Amino acid sequence: MTVSAPTTIGLSILPTDIRKKDARSFFENPLTIPDKAKNYINSGANGLASAFNLLTFLNSNFKVFDPIQNILEKASEVFTKCSTAAQGFVNLLVSIEKKNIVSATGAALEIPIAISASGFNLFLARGVSGGMNQFDSVMKRTKREGNQNEYYEDFKKEGWLKGFTTLTRQIQKYTKEIFKNPLQKEGLFPRSFFLSSVFMILGPLIHLSGLHKTGAFVRDSFGGLASLSLLTDKESKGLSNYFLAGVSWTFGAIFDYLKRLSFIEDKITGLTELSLCLDRIGGMFYTFGNMGKTKT
Repeated sequence: MTVSAPTTIGLSILPTDIRKKDARSFFENPLTIPDKAKNYINSGANGLASAFNLLTFLNSNFKVFDPIQNILEKASEVFTKCSTAAQGFVNLLVSIEKKNIVSATGAALEIPIAISASGFNLFLARGVSGGMNQFDSVMKRTKREGNQNEYYEDFKKEGWLKGFTTLTRQIQKYTKEIFKNPLQKEGLFPRSFFLSSVFMILGPLIHLSGLHKTGAFVRDSFGGLASLSLLTDKESKGLSNYFLAGVSWTFGAIFDYLKRLSFIEDKITGLTELSLCLDRIGGMFYTFGNMGKTKT
């Protein structure tokens, strides 16, 4: 890549440690920030949002601060949207570092989805962005071609283009295995996680077609299955970040669907906030897992 004169001048004002990098490496990964900063963004944004979500849910049922319930609901939605966008930003940085274009696209979509979706349908709409971002975990449990002792933790060796073609080949492989031998022990986790992620993406699209409850059922059911897959992942032993994400998202998916049943919502109010609380907690732990942190 040829660097223009203005670009060279711009690089000259950067700190010495960055200027030592050649321009190509700098522009291939322009969004790198320290992991410590990512941790603060992830835990701070999701922690604050989940706290407001939980407070709003509890107050809607126990009426401790009934006069301010409307304010709590609005604040809860705003904080949830901001934390969803912040989580998407962090996962985008992680995916760029790993050069995974599908998971990067999913992470980037978190931001417009957070802005455009209503609080009631945010968990549902995130099926698209979350499902795509989960291709990071699909590849992390896929053994490298030609080296069965390593997994595709990232595509740094392959680069963006070769990484995408590798991912495409694995998608074709898993699709064939799902039809031929879905319960085969070898590759069971990435295969089941891939299947769940695909239907998580399809659920919101079905909802947009007018089949609202069907779309929500597909998104929540396969979102729950994806979460259960995280619970059974043998590579993440004990109370790992992925395990905790799986627990949170499983219950989040259940409550997100139950709130759509009138006879449930009539008895227990605020299930939107409860499902979003669990979604934010799950998102926080899952993002930590994507960053390579086994346990928090």
